[in-house]
Amino acid sequence: MPILSNPFVEVVNGMNGIKTRPVGLTDYLQQRYNARKASLYITMQQVLAKVTKMLEPGEQIINMMPMTNEENSAMATDGVMGMYAPKTDDTKQYLKAQDSLRGNRLMVFTTTRILFFTVIEFLDSDTAYFSYPYDHIKKLQLAERSMNYLTQKPVNTQLKMPGAAGKKSGVGPAKAAGQAAAADAEAAKREPEQGPESEKIEPGAGAGAATQSADASAAPTPDAQSSAAAPTQATAAKPRRRGLVDSIAQATGAADGGLVNAQKTWQRENRMWYVLDFQTSDGNVFTESLTKLNGEQFKRNLLTIPGMQDIEVTEHVTRNNRFEHIASNTSLQARAMIGCMTVLIVPVTIYLIWMCIQTILGNA
Repeated sequence: MPILSNPFVEVVNGMNGIKTRPVGLTDYLQQRYNARKASLYITMQQVLAKVTKMLEPGEQIINMMPMTNEENSAMATDGVMGMYAPKTDDTKQYLKAQDSLRGNRLMVFTTTRILFFTVIEFLDSDTAYFSYPYDHIKKLQLAERSMNYLTQKPVNTQLKMPGAAGKKSGVGPAKAAGQAAAADAEAAKREPEQGPESEKIEPGAGAGAATQSADASAAPTPDAQSSAAAPTQATAAKPRRRGLVDSIAQATGAADGGLVNAQKTWQRENRMWYVLDFQTSDGNVFTESLTKLNGEQFKRNLLTIPGMQDIEVTEHVTRNNRFEHIASNTSLQARAMIGCMTVLIVPVTIYLIWMCIQTILGNA
């Protein structure tokens, strides 16, 4: 079962020098996350020590790629396929601390090969891993996939409430509104014309506006603010805008300034992932779905690791023979299953609709 507070990706990426942090965790999940993270650091040091011991002379670790049931494929590591019985004290402690069995997998890139294993199995046995030398991989599929879908998200709007600044500086809302009106009058005196479409201001308009702003600061009532002469259209809209903000603040209880939560709106999101598939010359098959971060890391390794630069990257699955192309091609099997379901379901659905129509016509 996927775990929301699984720190495996962050811990391994931290060992690679990549900073990642979880988002959207509640206080309880954050506490569980921190506890699992502290324990997982010790476990990963044990795993790294075991990997270092089995390296060949001159072989070095380049980086590591984490894969989990939460972000990658869970077809072969969750449910019945994810069951495992811990054998040693280290794996029992790992199970108790992480609440995870075969969900956490690790792909280690060295200078000569790829090592792949599940963490709990590798802790039990040093031989529970797969080795894919670069010179045994002639072709591999690294195909980008994406899916657009609609989802509901809350829209938050940041509104600056007049009362918020007044409370912090010791000035009341009424006095702050009077100061804002006075500032508008001074701006009107400095800029008598807004543009070709603005009305021409008479010589005494500036003094009149200043007098009204002074009266507003002395007795700032709503009637006085609404009856004050506005020099321009922009300055006349400001009191109405402040009143609108005040009404929203009173309705939402955010009169001290802050976020006004609007209703959820439908937004389109794009989810992108990669499909990694290859078969070595000795017949070993590897198939996995990678996250966007995993795919970018794998691309960098293809360009920077000398042993991987001779591997041909394709958009399609390649196998050593036709039988393997049918028997071990998960993409082909998925398309065949969808086709069979379509052939079976569509005629049955049409028959049921026809029977319903006949029944309705017969009753009529």
